Amino acid sequence: MVLMGKKKWRNRPKKNKDEEEKKSEDLQKLEKYMYPAIITLLVLICYFNAFNNAFVSDDVYGIVNNPAIGQWKNVTSQILKFFQPLLYFLIYQIDPTNPTLFRVVNILVHIGVANLVFILVRRFINPTAAFIAGALFAVHPILVESVSWISGGIYSWYTLFFLLSFYYYLAKDNITWRYYLSVFFFWMSLVIGVPAIVLSGVFILYELSFGNIVKKWLWSIPYFVLSGLYALLTFRGYGTRVQSLSATNNAAPEVLNPMIQVPVAISEYIRLFLWPDSLTLYQSELSAPPFEYSIRLLVFLIVFGVTVYSFFKNKHIFFGLSLFFLGLLPTLTPISIAWVVAERYAYFSVIGLVYLVGYGLTRLHKKYDGIVYGLLLLTIISLSIRTIVRNNDWHNEDNLWIATVKTSPSDPKSHNNMGDVYARHGDLENAARAFENAIKLNPGYPDAHHNLGNIYMKLGKTKEAKKLFERAIQLNPTLWQPHQNLGAIYYNEGDYQNALEENLTVLKMNPNQLSAYLNVGVIYFQLGDKARAKKYFEIVLSADPNNQMAQQGMIELNKL
Repeated sequence: MVLMGKKKWRNRPKKNKDEEEKKSEDLQKLEKYMYPAIITLLVLICYFNAFNNAFVSDDVYGIVNNPAIGQWKNVTSQILKFFQPLLYFLIYQIDPTNPTLFRVVNILVHIGVANLVFILVRRFINPTAAFIAGALFAVHPILVESVSWISGGIYSWYTLFFLLSFYYYLAKDNITWRYYLSVFFFWMSLVIGVPAIVLSGVFILYELSFGNIVKKWLWSIPYFVLSGLYALLTFRGYGTRVQSLSATNNAAPEVLNPMIQVPVAISEYIRLFLWPDSLTLYQSELSAPPFEYSIRLLVFLIVFGVTVYSFFKNKHIFFGLSLFFLGLLPTLTPISIAWVVAERYAYFSVIGLVYLVGYGLTRLHKKYDGIVYGLLLLTIISLSIRTIVRNNDWHNEDNLWIATVKTSPSDPKSHNNMGDVYARHGDLENAARAFENAIKLNPGYPDAHHNLGNIYMKLGKTKEAKKLFERAIQLNPTLWQPHQNLGAIYYNEGDYQNALEENLTVLKMNPNQLSAYLNVGVIYFQLGDKARAKKYFEIVLSADPNNQMAQQGMIELNKL
């Protein structure tokens, strides 16, 4: 009996060990598939109301009014940055008028990035921290601009390809094809977005934090070579960017003081991550009076100091904060060719912040399990609601500009766009006031002068409209629209010669403007030049056979 008892006692630990191993395996399988499924579901829940959003802001000029995206030569002419032109070309062949097709790409990419965040953080810390980081990334409203806005999608696209590159770098284990695949994906991130240039530094950060920089630094050379080549291409286009901004604002880009710019930007991104209330396309309300600046500077110095200190004391904190800083580096230029703060700029950098949150909460949950998970659930629900509400701001142009002018009242572009909202709804008086406000905020704003001129024309204030169009041309000689409107004013006044000159100027500046060809044909008809009138009507009909005005012009010519 004793022997039987001993035998039974000896078998018990083995049975418990087998059960524990089985439970552990089951838990690992559950974490492997359940966590990514939840993260994916969170993205779909948060962005379900964004699928049918309209084209807004830059989408209108870059997609709706840009027939070039449907031409193959638009892809081949940008061979070093071919991905976006190629993707848009393919979608254009299906249905260029459907914004859902373009936006689905952004949402799918965001799902991919959130799950890659989970996979990578799991590798560095553990599944719990990875789920926290991936879930927060999936739902955080600061990322809406890079997901709901079609034109903001490149920030999520290059992040996706970079994370794939980083994943295969970590998984290379002396397997050559994985390393080559990593380099390929890094090149793809550069093809998509200029800010990816700095991400070659992530490989060094990893080796400094968790690897062996002495033995592995050679592995990073291809990434830095590719970054250098694309940096040269970027600097070549720098002059064009400056000229474009100078023409738009009638002033050279401002030179910013880094001692003010950097603390303001860094502290604001941290604030928006912790408390995402004032989300807007134009982050213009960033004045820093002495007291506020001192707080922002203190926040920056603390965060930067913690980054340096943690290099020696805690590599996880160092790695997370370094990712945050590195991702923002391309936008912290002293020449204001970019916004001081823009939510889309933070897409990659938020990975560093959710990494830190995941790491910190897993350190706490051992002692405060219920509190930590309760707080996490409340945070995810709150952020999800904020994201869903923010998606509604991007539903259409009206929603976007109404939301923007409320949050960014000191930005002249907010009022200029709000003027367009009023004009679309026929509220000319409020439209005029909005454009006037834009001009008050920026007297050198050519677009606002032109738009106000349009409203004055409709209100019958022809004399004032003419002055505004002339001023718009003076501020930005590359604008062709004021010339066409001046041509209309001269035509209505019976001054056909000046009307003709203005429309011919339009055709020199924009040879594809069909309405200008029609106007020239009508003016030649009035001047009695039938041969030239016929020539311009035929040009219109060759491009638009159903153009009724050109058809009527040809009928009138045949009567003579």
